Amino acid sequence: LTAMQMVWGQVSDQVKESAKLLSLVNKALWLAPHDPVVLGYCGYGAIWAGQVGQAIGCLERSLAINPNSSFSRLHYGAALYTDARAEEAITQLELFLRQSPKDPYVGVAYFFLSRCYLLLDPHKAEDAARNTIKHSPSFAWGYVTLAMSLAALGRGAEAQKHVQKVLQLEPGFTRQRVEDYWRGVLREQEQSDKMIALAQLAWTD
Repeated sequence: LTAMQMVWGQVSDQVKESAKLLSLVNKALWLAPHDPVVLGYCGYGAIWAGQVGQAIGCLERSLAINPNSSFSRLHYGAALYTDARAEEAITQLELFLRQSPKDPYVGVAYFFLSRCYLLLDPHKAEDAARNTIKHSPSFAWGYVTLAMSLAALGRGAEAQKHVQKVLQLEPGFTRQRVEDYWRGVLREQEQSDKMIALAQLAWTD
Protein backbone atom coordinates (compact mmCIF):
# COMPACT_ATOMS: atom_id res chain seq x y z
CA LEU A 1 0.00 0.00 0.00
CA THR A 2 2.80 2.44 0.87
CA ALA A 3 4.44 1.87 -2.52
CA MET A 4 1.17 2.49 -4.34
CA GLN A 5 0.59 5.71 -2.39
CA MET A 6 4.09 6.88 -3.27
CA VAL A 7 3.59 6.04 -6.95
CA TRP A 8 0.68 8.44 -7.17
CA GLY A 9 1.99 11.13 -4.84
CA GLN A 10 -0.37 10.38 -1.96
CA VAL A 11 2.03 10.49 1.00
CA SER A 12 2.62 13.53 3.20
CA ASP A 13 6.15 12.63 4.39
CA GLN A 14 8.18 11.24 1.48
CA VAL A 15 11.38 10.76 3.51
CA LYS A 16 9.68 8.84 6.32
CA GLU A 17 7.66 6.63 3.97
CA SER A 18 10.71 5.95 1.77
CA ALA A 19 12.67 4.75 4.80
CA LYS A 20 9.81 2.51 5.88
CA LEU A 21 9.44 1.05 2.39
CA LEU A 22 13.18 0.40 2.01
CA SER A 23 13.23 -1.38 5.36
CA LEU A 24 10.55 -3.76 4.07
CA VAL A 25 12.38 -4.22 0.76
CA ASN A 26 15.64 -5.11 2.46
CA LYS A 27 13.94 -7.51 4.86
CA ALA A 28 12.24 -9.31 1.96
CA LEU A 29 15.53 -9.55 0.06
CA TRP A 30 17.22 -11.02 3.11
CA LEU A 31 14.49 -13.65 3.47
CA ALA A 32 14.21 -14.61 -0.23
CA PRO A 33 17.12 -13.20 -2.24
CA HIS A 34 16.64 -15.51 -5.24
CA ASP A 35 12.85 -15.58 -5.57
CA PRO A 36 11.87 -13.83 -8.84
CA VAL A 37 8.51 -12.71 -7.45
CA VAL A 38 10.12 -11.21 -4.34
CA LEU A 39 12.80 -9.56 -6.49
CA GLY A 40 10.10 -8.08 -8.72
CA TYR A 41 8.14 -6.58 -5.86
CA CYS A 42 11.28 -5.35 -4.16
CA GLY A 43 12.35 -3.67 -7.38
CA TYR A 44 8.94 -2.07 -7.65
CA GLY A 45 9.15 -0.76 -4.08
CA ALA A 46 12.69 0.51 -4.48
CA ILE A 47 11.76 2.64 -7.51
CA TRP A 48 9.29 4.73 -5.59
CA ALA A 49 11.47 4.91 -2.49
CA GLY A 50 14.05 6.74 -4.60
CA GLN A 51 16.54 3.87 -4.92
CA VAL A 52 16.40 3.37 -8.67
CA GLY A 53 19.81 1.65 -8.87
CA GLN A 54 18.68 -0.99 -6.39
CA ALA A 55 15.36 -1.26 -8.23
CA ILE A 56 17.00 -1.93 -11.58
CA GLY A 57 19.28 -4.54 -10.02
CA CYS A 58 16.36 -6.40 -8.43
CA LEU A 59 14.24 -6.28 -11.58
CA GLU A 60 17.08 -7.44 -13.82
CA ARG A 61 17.72 -10.38 -11.49
CA SER A 62 14.00 -11.19 -11.46
CA LEU A 63 13.83 -11.19 -15.27
CA ALA A 64 17.01 -13.24 -15.56
CA ILE A 65 15.30 -15.97 -13.53
CA ASN A 66 11.86 -15.54 -15.12
CA PRO A 67 11.89 -13.50 -18.35
CA ASN A 68 8.13 -14.05 -18.71
CA SER A 69 7.23 -12.08 -15.58
CA SER A 70 4.90 -9.35 -16.81
CA PHE A 71 5.02 -7.56 -13.45
CA SER A 72 8.82 -7.33 -13.45
CA ARG A 73 8.94 -6.35 -17.14
CA LEU A 74 6.45 -3.53 -16.60
CA HIS A 75 8.27 -2.09 -13.62
CA TYR A 76 11.68 -2.57 -15.20
CA GLY A 77 10.43 -0.17 -17.86
CA ALA A 78 9.27 2.23 -15.15
CA ALA A 79 12.64 2.01 -13.39
CA LEU A 80 14.57 2.74 -16.58
CA TYR A 81 12.39 5.77 -17.23
CA THR A 82 12.99 7.03 -13.70
CA ASP A 83 16.73 6.56 -14.33
CA ALA A 84 16.58 8.94 -17.34
CA ARG A 85 16.73 6.08 -19.86
CA ALA A 86 13.47 6.74 -21.67
CA GLU A 87 14.40 4.97 -24.94
CA GLU A 88 15.33 1.78 -23.09
CA ALA A 89 12.17 2.07 -21.02
CA ILE A 90 10.05 2.24 -24.18
CA THR A 91 11.67 -0.97 -25.45
CA GLN A 92 10.74 -2.80 -22.25
CA LEU A 93 7.21 -1.40 -22.08
CA GLU A 94 6.50 -2.30 -25.70
CA LEU A 95 7.81 -5.80 -25.00
CA PHE A 96 5.43 -6.01 -22.04
CA LEU A 97 2.51 -5.00 -24.27
CA ARG A 98 3.43 -7.61 -26.90
CA GLN A 99 3.85 -10.35 -24.33
CA SER A 100 0.84 -9.48 -22.17
CA PRO A 101 -1.81 -7.74 -24.32
CA LYS A 102 -4.61 -8.71 -21.93
CA ASP A 103 -2.76 -8.02 -18.69
CA PRO A 104 -4.78 -5.96 -16.17
CA TYR A 105 -1.88 -3.50 -16.04
CA VAL A 106 -2.01 -2.63 -19.75
CA GLY A 107 -3.41 0.81 -18.90
CA VAL A 108 -0.50 1.42 -16.53
CA ALA A 109 1.96 0.37 -19.23
CA TYR A 110 0.50 2.92 -21.61
CA PHE A 111 0.69 5.51 -18.84
CA PHE A 112 4.40 4.79 -18.38
CA LEU A 113 4.83 4.98 -22.17
CA SER A 114 3.11 8.35 -22.28
CA ARG A 115 5.51 9.62 -19.63
CA CYS A 116 8.50 8.44 -21.67
CA TYR A 117 7.20 10.05 -24.85
CA LEU A 118 6.50 13.35 -23.11
CA LEU A 119 10.27 13.69 -23.04
CA LEU A 120 10.74 12.57 -26.66
CA ASP A 121 7.70 12.89 -28.92
CA PRO A 122 4.45 14.60 -27.80
CA HIS A 123 2.45 13.06 -30.67
CA LYS A 124 3.31 9.57 -29.44
CA ALA A 125 2.70 10.75 -25.87
CA GLU A 126 -0.82 11.73 -26.88
CA ASP A 127 -1.45 8.34 -28.48
CA ALA A 128 -0.16 6.49 -25.41
CA ALA A 129 -2.20 8.67 -23.05
CA ARG A 130 -5.37 8.00 -25.06
CA ASN A 131 -4.64 4.29 -24.81
CA THR A 132 -4.21 4.71 -21.06
CA ILE A 133 -7.69 6.21 -20.88
CA LYS A 134 -9.12 3.54 -23.16
CA HIS A 135 -7.94 0.78 -20.82
CA SER A 136 -8.34 2.69 -17.53
CA PRO A 137 -11.03 5.36 -18.04
CA SER A 138 -11.29 6.24 -14.33
CA PHE A 139 -7.52 6.71 -13.88
CA ALA A 140 -6.95 10.43 -13.31
CA TRP A 141 -3.25 10.36 -14.18
CA GLY A 142 -4.08 9.23 -17.72
CA TYR A 143 -5.88 12.54 -18.26
CA VAL A 144 -2.96 14.41 -16.68
CA THR A 145 -0.48 13.06 -19.22
CA LEU A 146 -2.96 13.58 -22.06
CA ALA A 147 -3.37 17.23 -21.02
CA MET A 148 0.40 17.64 -20.84
CA SER A 149 0.92 16.11 -24.28
CA LEU A 150 -1.75 18.37 -25.79
CA ALA A 151 -0.15 21.38 -24.14
CA ALA A 152 3.20 20.37 -25.64
CA LEU A 153 1.50 20.30 -29.05
CA GLY A 154 0.08 23.79 -28.58
CA ARG A 155 -3.51 22.58 -28.06
CA GLY A 156 -4.17 24.37 -24.79
CA ALA A 157 -7.97 24.48 -25.01
CA GLU A 158 -8.12 20.69 -25.42
CA ALA A 159 -5.64 20.27 -22.58
CA GLN A 160 -7.89 22.26 -20.27
CA LYS A 161 -10.84 19.96 -20.98
CA HIS A 162 -8.82 17.01 -19.78
CA VAL A 163 -7.64 18.87 -16.69
CA GLN A 164 -11.31 19.37 -15.87
CA LYS A 165 -11.81 15.62 -16.26
CA VAL A 166 -9.04 15.04 -13.73
CA LEU A 167 -10.88 17.28 -11.27
CA GLN A 168 -14.14 15.44 -11.89
CA LEU A 169 -12.46 12.13 -11.06
CA GLU A 170 -10.49 13.49 -8.08
CA PRO A 171 -11.84 16.86 -6.87
CA GLY A 172 -8.85 17.45 -4.59
CA PHE A 173 -6.26 16.96 -7.34
CA THR A 174 -3.93 19.95 -7.71
CA ARG A 175 -1.18 21.08 -10.04
CA GLN A 176 1.16 21.16 -7.05
CA ARG A 177 0.59 17.43 -6.61
CA VAL A 178 1.61 16.88 -10.23
CA GLU A 179 4.73 19.01 -9.83
CA ASP A 180 5.72 17.24 -6.61
CA TYR A 181 5.21 13.91 -8.34
CA TRP A 182 7.64 14.70 -11.15
CA ARG A 183 10.21 16.04 -8.72
CA GLY A 184 9.92 12.87 -6.68
CA VAL A 185 10.14 10.23 -9.39
CA LEU A 186 12.62 11.61 -11.92
CA ARG A 187 16.30 11.26 -11.22
CA GLU A 188 17.52 14.11 -13.46
CA GLN A 189 16.42 17.67 -12.73
CA GLU A 190 16.42 18.58 -16.43
CA GLN A 191 13.72 15.98 -17.02
CA SER A 192 11.65 16.94 -13.99
CA ASP A 193 11.89 20.62 -14.99
CA LYS A 194 10.58 19.78 -18.47
CA MET A 195 7.67 17.76 -17.09
CA ILE A 196 6.79 20.48 -14.57
CA ALA A 197 6.84 23.11 -17.32
CA LEU A 198 4.38 21.02 -19.35
CA ALA A 199 2.15 20.57 -16.31
CA GLN A 200 2.14 24.33 -15.74
CA LEU A 201 1.32 24.90 -19.41
CA ALA A 202 -1.60 22.49 -19.28
CA TRP A 203 -2.89 23.39 -15.84
CA THR A 204 -3.98 26.97 -15.36
CA ASP A 205 -5.33 27.68 -11.85
